[in-house]
Amino acid sequence: MQVTAIRNETEQTTITGGVEPRVPDLRPRQDEEHASLQRGPSLKAKASALNSNEGARLVWSDVLSDGPIRPTASQANQNAFRSDTPTPLEGYDQAKLDNPDHKTPKYIFGRVAQGYKLDSVKGDKNRAEELLRAMVPDLRAAGLEVVDVKGDRIQVKTEVGYEWVDVVRGAGSDNPGWWWGSEGKGTPAPTATVQEWAAATGQTSAAGQAGGAAGQGAPAGPSAPNPFAGVLGSAIDQAAVMAILKKYPPTNEGIRQAMPELQQKFPGVQLLEHPQRLDKLKFPNGAIIDVVVGAGGSEPKWGWMPEN
Repeated sequence: MQVTAIRNETEQTTITGGVEPRVPDLRPRQDEEHASLQRGPSLKAKASALNSNEGARLVWSDVLSDGPIRPTASQANQNAFRSDTPTPLEGYDQAKLDNPDHKTPKYIFGRVAQGYKLDSVKGDKNRAEELLRAMVPDLRAAGLEVVDVKGDRIQVKTEVGYEWVDVVRGAGSDNPGWWWGSEGKGTPAPTATVQEWAAATGQTSAAGQAGGAAGQGAPAGPSAPNPFAGVLGSAIDQAAVMAILKKYPPTNEGIRQAMPELQQKFPGVQLLEHPQRLDKLKFPNGAIIDVVVGAGGSEPKWGWMPEN
């Protein structure tokens, strides 16, 4: 008869008519055990020592236990805020958002924020801080240097230094939104509070908003159709800027051609240099406005997207 071979601690060889046992050579295993003793603690012993560290615990728990990795309390809290579908963003250029090489703080934040829902801050602006703190691990993993969270602002390192940026428009309203409410002014080092940063940068409006959920932004609804009301960009005459820009093509060369006329109308306005895309204007009051939708793409067009 034909017998199927079974391999366990005693190796067996299949033969016709029966099974002939073969004594295994134990020397390789003994040698390995001896070498392991010489090397020190085993892999599992080392993993157990690392288990006191939260990050290492997640990595090694799958090795040390038979069950699946259980989420920590912070992970469970983070998952409660996640969204199954992308959450809309306000004031973002979709082409830049879809371009992983466009790594400004605003767009790094936006890519992460799309994955989080705002339901928790509807009617309760105080919960904005809880939501933002849950997002911090993902924001840092994406490359954003987040220092702290207060209310609906994050303290983050941007192109101008350390800023407290309002990132939830209308926190506490029935229709909050993700945005990037930068004031365009930073400090060389982090500050302890929104008020300290506001005083250091002359942001009196931000200091006034800093109580409770800091700087909730403009309320949403019929009384405030412009989500950017109250920010620096709203102080600029959009119609006058666009009237000048539309005389030229929405390209790097076109915006350079428009600059003399813009500077005549708005003394002190600057074109922010970029190695690939020229699409941002900085005005004397600190307002930074992205004026090209789809910059660097095949079909750019003039637009109006205040970044602070």
